[in-house]
Amino acid sequence: MVKHPLLFDLLCEWNRWVGQRGKVAVLVLGFSVLSAVFAIVLHMGDRLFLSNPAWVGSSNSFYTVSAVYKDGRQAGVNLQSLMSLQKRPFIDQVGWLRMKQFDFRSPGYSLHHPQALIFDQQLVKMLALELPNYAPGTRGVWITERYWQAAFNGEPGIVGQYLNHDRIPAGVPIRGILPSKFNRIGPWQPDVWLSEDYPRYVTPFTTQSPVMIDRFLRSIPEYYGIFSANRSINLERLTAEFAAADHSVEGMRFAAHGGRTQMFEGVVLDQQTRQRLKQLWLFSVVLVVCLAGIFAFNALMSFANRNLVLADEYRLLQTLGARGWDLVRPVWVATAVQLLVIALCSLGLMWLLNRVLNVWLADATLVSGFDMTQLLHYWLASFIIVSLVYGLAIMLPLLNLKRLNLFSRVMGTNRSRGQLIVGQLSLVFQFAIAMVAILAVIQLFKQQLAMFDDLSFTPDVEEVRVQSHGGQLPIQGLAQGHALAQRSDAVAVSIAAFDDPRSITFGEQDIGFDAVFELHYVSPNYFDVLGVSSSVVANEWQSGVVINQAAALMLKQHGFTVANGAMLHLGGILGAKPIAGIADNIEHKGRFAGVQPTLYLPELGTSEGADQYSLFINPQHADFEAADLSAFLAKHLVDANQTSQQKLSTVVQHHEAKAQLVFYFSLGVVVIMLSGISLTLNYQVRARLQLEQSEYGLLLAIGAPMRALLARAMKPTLLAFIAAMMLVALLSSVFSGFSLVPHVSLVSLSSVVALMAVALIAASATWLPVFKLSRQQIRELLQV
Repeated sequence: MVKHPLLFDLLCEWNRWVGQRGKVAVLVLGFSVLSAVFAIVLHMGDRLFLSNPAWVGSSNSFYTVSAVYKDGRQAGVNLQSLMSLQKRPFIDQVGWLRMKQFDFRSPGYSLHHPQALIFDQQLVKMLALELPNYAPGTRGVWITERYWQAAFNGEPGIVGQYLNHDRIPAGVPIRGILPSKFNRIGPWQPDVWLSEDYPRYVTPFTTQSPVMIDRFLRSIPEYYGIFSANRSINLERLTAEFAAADHSVEGMRFAAHGGRTQMFEGVVLDQQTRQRLKQLWLFSVVLVVCLAGIFAFNALMSFANRNLVLADEYRLLQTLGARGWDLVRPVWVATAVQLLVIALCSLGLMWLLNRVLNVWLADATLVSGFDMTQLLHYWLASFIIVSLVYGLAIMLPLLNLKRLNLFSRVMGTNRSRGQLIVGQLSLVFQFAIAMVAILAVIQLFKQQLAMFDDLSFTPDVEEVRVQSHGGQLPIQGLAQGHALAQRSDAVAVSIAAFDDPRSITFGEQDIGFDAVFELHYVSPNYFDVLGVSSSVVANEWQSGVVINQAAALMLKQHGFTVANGAMLHLGGILGAKPIAGIADNIEHKGRFAGVQPTLYLPELGTSEGADQYSLFINPQHADFEAADLSAFLAKHLVDANQTSQQKLSTVVQHHEAKAQLVFYFSLGVVVIMLSGISLTLNYQVRARLQLEQSEYGLLLAIGAPMRALLARAMKPTLLAFIAAMMLVALLSSVFSGFSLVPHVSLVSLSSVVALMAVALIAASATWLPVFKLSRQQIRELLQV
C-alpha cells in the first residue's frame, strides 16, 4: 500500500486517467517535440540575426562587402575598392580574406596544394581571431586542426618547422595549430591560414616587378571585405555609392565575373546557404507556432473535459471536507512528473534533430555553431516557456473548481456566441494546418519516388580522385584506348569531381537573362564510360559543348533554337561554342537534388598544368589492376596522390542520405501534428456531445436514425472544413512566390488527396463519439 502522500496523489491521478492515458502520452510527446524544435529555432535565430560566426572572437557588429551572383553565390571584389572604403570617415576598420591554393611542400608529408585562407593583419585585430603564437606583424602559416590530423597525422612537433614553395625564397614557418572552430569558414574548409605577405610571390610577375605585382594584387577580384563603422549606416545607399564608383587599377584589367557588389550586415561569406537557413528558420517558426497552438488547445480541451467527467467526484470530495488545495495537489504532482518526462524526451529529440541538421547542412556556414553545449542554454529557455504553456493548459480549468456551474450538466446548453465562434475558429485553424501538413508530406513522397528511378549512368563505374604536383596525363590517349586500357570506353577523365562541378553564368545574349549552369570539363569518351545516352560521338567531339536535357529544355522554353551547330555565347572567357550534342540528365548530386542545367566541354590533349582531376573507370571494360593504375599515374605525374576507388552509386547515396534524413524527420513531425489535431477534434466533439447530450437523448427517444445524429454532429465540423479549404487556397495564392508555401490548386491530385485525408480525420473523430453516445441508455442522456 502506498503511504507517501505525494506517491498517493500520483497514484490517484494515474487511476483517474484510466482509459485516457494515451491522450496524455500524445500530449507529452507533442510538447517534447515543441520544446526541441523551439530550442533549435532560438539557436538558429540567434546565429542568423544576432551573433557572429563561432570563429569570430569579437561580439561587435561588422559588415561584409562582396560580389553576389543572381543565384546567391558570392565572389570577391578587388582590393582597390576596399582601400577606397577605408577612406570614408565613418568607417573604423577594414580587413579582408581570400582563398587560394598554394603548392606547399613539407619533408615527410604529402600536402598536395593545400587550400590557403589568406588574411589581412588588420582582420585579426578587428575580429579578435584566436591565432596561436600570433603577434602584429607575424609572418607564417597556421594549420587547421582538420588538416593537421589528415596531412600531418596529428604530429605536435610540426610547430616551428617550415613549409617550402618553389617561388617563395625562404621557408614559411608553421606558427601553430588552429582550434577546430577554424575548420570551416563560410563556404570553405581551409587547410591552412596564411599571412598576407606571401601572395606577392605567386603572381604572374617576377619579384623584380614590384609595381606590376602591386597592381595585380589590387585589381584581382578575390577579396571578401569585412569592416566596422562608428555609427549606423544605410547599407543600401552605401552599396549603391560603392558600386557606382570606379575601382579599376590603371594598367590592369580582369574580366567581369558577372556578380554585383553587395554589402551585408554581419560576417556573411555564404549568402546562398544563409538564405537557405533563413527559409529553414521561417519554416521552423511556422512549425513552432502551429505545434504550440495545436497542443496548447489540445491540452486545454483535454483537461477541461477531464474536469467535466470528474465533476461528481470533485463535488463528493468537497462535501467530505476536501479543501481546494487537496483537489489541486494531485494534479500538480502529476504535472511535475509529466514535465520531467517532457524534459527527458525533448533532450533526446533535440539531440536527434541536431544530428539531422549537422548531416543535412554539412556544407553550411553556421554548422559550427550547432553543438549540444550551446543548445542546452536555448533548450532551457524553450523548456521554461513550454512548461508555462503546458502548466497553464492544465491549471486554468482547475481555477474554476469553486464555480459550481463549471460542473453543471446544463452549463453548455446555452453557451455564448463568443464561445461558439472561438470553437469554430479553432477548428478552421486545425484543419488548415492539417491540409498544409499533408500537402507537404505528399511533396516529400513525390520526391521519394525518385528513389525507384534508375540512375542515368552505370552505377558500378568507379571514381578515383587524383592530386599531383605537375606532370602530363595523356587524356586523349586514355579517351582513345591507347593508354592504360585497350578500350576507349574503359577510362574517362574530368577536371572536377563527379559531385563537385564548376558553375558558369551566361544567357543574356541567347535567352534574355543570365542563368546559372553547371560546367564539367571531360574527356570525349566521358558519356561512353559512364554509359550515358547522348547524341555526341566521342571520336568526333573535338570542340563545342554538350548540353543535358534540362539545359536544352530551359533554352527551348526561352525561345532559343536547340540544334547541333547552334552557337551558345558562354561569356567573355569561353566565347561562343557550337552545340555538339545533347546528353541525358546525369544525377551528379543524387536523384533528390533536382536536375540542373549542365554543360560539358571537351578536355583534349594533356592535363599539363592541372593539379587535380577525377578518373572514371568502368570495371566491365577495364583490363588493368589497381597496381597498374598507380604505376601509370606515377609514370606521368609528379608525386601523384590518389584516393581509393569509389563507386558513383556510393557518391550519389551520400547526397541522397541527407534528403532521407529530412524526409523521415519531417514525416515524424507531421504524423505527431496530425495525431494531435485528430485527438483535439475528438475532444471537442466529445465535449460538445456531453454538453448537448439531452438534445441527442430526445432525438434517440423519438427514433432518429444514426445518420441524423451524425448530420447534427458534423454540421460545425463541415463548416470549419470548408472555411479551412478556402483559407488554404487563399494563402497559397497570396504567398505563391514563397518557396516554403506550396501552391494549392483545388483540382490537383495532391489537393484532392489532402482534402480526402483531412475529411477522413474529421469524419473518424466525429463518428466514434457519436457512435458511443448512441449506445448509451436514453434515460442517462435525459438526466439533468
